Amino acid sequence: MLQNEAIRDTPSPGTLIDETYARSRPLERVGLWIVIGFSVVFALLLIVLTLSGQKPGESTALKSVSDIFQTGGQWIGCAFSVVIAVRLTRVAQMIRRQAMQVSSKQEQRQMILNYKREMRTAVAWWLLAAGIACYGLGGIIWTSFDLRMPTSEVPYPGPYNICYVLAYPFFIAGTALFARKNSGNVERMRLLLDAGVIIGTAFALSWPLLLAPTLGSLPGITDPLAAFLAVYFPVGDILLLAVGVLLYFSPFSTKQQEPVLLRLMLGLGCLGFADSLLGYYNLLGGFKTGTVLDLLWPLSMLLVGLAAIEQPKRAGQEKERAGSKSLSQTSTIFQAMFPFVLATAASAALLLIVAPRGQGDLLFSAVSVIIITVLVVIRQTLILLENQKLTSQIRGELVVTRRAAKAAEMEADEASQILSSMQQLEQGIQVLQDVHANVARGNFSTRAPAMEGPLLPLVASLNLMLDRLQKYSQRAEAYDQVQREVHQLSQAIMLLGNEQGTAQLQSLPVRDLQQLKQAILAKQRTLLQQKQLLDAQQQRIQATLQRVQDQLLILKGTVPPQSGAADALDTVLRTLQSLASLWKPARANQQQHSTQQPSPGGSPRTLA
Repeated sequence: MLQNEAIRDTPSPGTLIDETYARSRPLERVGLWIVIGFSVVFALLLIVLTLSGQKPGESTALKSVSDIFQTGGQWIGCAFSVVIAVRLTRVAQMIRRQAMQVSSKQEQRQMILNYKREMRTAVAWWLLAAGIACYGLGGIIWTSFDLRMPTSEVPYPGPYNICYVLAYPFFIAGTALFARKNSGNVERMRLLLDAGVIIGTAFALSWPLLLAPTLGSLPGITDPLAAFLAVYFPVGDILLLAVGVLLYFSPFSTKQQEPVLLRLMLGLGCLGFADSLLGYYNLLGGFKTGTVLDLLWPLSMLLVGLAAIEQPKRAGQEKERAGSKSLSQTSTIFQAMFPFVLATAASAALLLIVAPRGQGDLLFSAVSVIIITVLVVIRQTLILLENQKLTSQIRGELVVTRRAAKAAEMEADEASQILSSMQQLEQGIQVLQDVHANVARGNFSTRAPAMEGPLLPLVASLNLMLDRLQKYSQRAEAYDQVQREVHQLSQAIMLLGNEQGTAQLQSLPVRDLQQLKQAILAKQRTLLQQKQLLDAQQQRIQATLQRVQDQLLILKGTVPPQSGAADALDTVLRTLQSLASLWKPARANQQQHSTQQPSPGGSPRTLA
């Protein structure tokens, strides 16, 4: 299954490789359940066998179950660590090969740094896996002795102690490799004080209960190896706990490592607590296999294995902001509360359990409680100073923020004013475009409305120009009207000789030449009256000539034809006829001219 997963997780060419590719999905899904199920089954078996009458340290069945589960749990934790170490090593080699194929020096340098970091992490888990393997091998050797004899008769020191002794250097070295340089953490002193409180509390509890009795019993121990082991294991546990606590509570780790270091610290703490109880029981009369204490050793190794599973998983969850934020808050709360809880519990244990044992223990307990309290007070003082500093910074930032907000508000107001001006300008331009369109259609009476802003001078100039254009348009219309009326009057003047012309002249829609029209009509009436007088005079003359002709004809009839008087009468008649013939054509021509209608387009020369 792990091989198939490795093939499935192989990145495609060109993909940037990181620690995410070392994740083991099956172990992430079932690892925690394996630990919980193993612990529950182991605890139930111990309880059931104990309640059934099996005696710890003597019952073969109880010892067999306990030793097998202890060794099995240790090797399960070792398997977890080995799987992750192998995958981290493979990822580091892949990063190294990818770095060799990159042409950019900067990218290659960054990939080499990533390779060293991943290789450092892989080596750390190889060392931790080696430490767990030492414990597992020691468990196998211990089981071989414990199943053949009572626990109290198992040789001490024995070959299994060699494996247990070798496990501590691997644990310490592997844990120390998780340290990261993080110089930007401003809480360095407070975190170091937290680590000091935890380590001091562990030492204060271990000294009167374990270290002092162990050191006091050294003169009575004849075997140098037994004396060495009596000191080595308690000191190793405290040192191991100190390294884990320093990593978790100090600035030498990153936020990404906190879940991993928390599980690792819990596992190492569980191991140290189990070894401390083992030493305490040995001081009281000897340790017996088959108690609930046996659950702590495999549980500690399983917790270390869970920390190994969490290592690449945490790198893959960097994109899950919500979960990381929640976990970071939980981890921060745990870091803040754990030293207080531990200091309170340790002070209560020292005052209630250790102090009543004697004068020396009372003095040691009082001094320890005072030191722990002073460390806590110093920590709280640093927190108050830090909070005060942060408050001052926040106030300064608040002032800067308010100034920035005020400046932003002013900029927003200016932007709003500019936007309003732009909108007003756009509306004004639209109005001017409408006015221009009306003027283009010939409507010179349109005007641009008064508006404020940069278009005000332009609007005033445009309205003045439109006023002038309107005046020019009115003048042009008046000129055209006069021209039309002059043309119509010229046509009517040509008809002044008859009544039809008078009627036409009276019906002309004259507006600007009304006085001229009235003068022409008055003159026309005078001319018509004179014409009527002339016509009457002409008719009288014609009648007189006719009567003269008639009288002359009568007179001619009375005169002899050959006489000179007849010839004279003939001459007079011919003269009168000539006069009459000359008068009639002139009258006919005058009547024809008065009835003739001139064409509207006739020229003045033709009309004359």
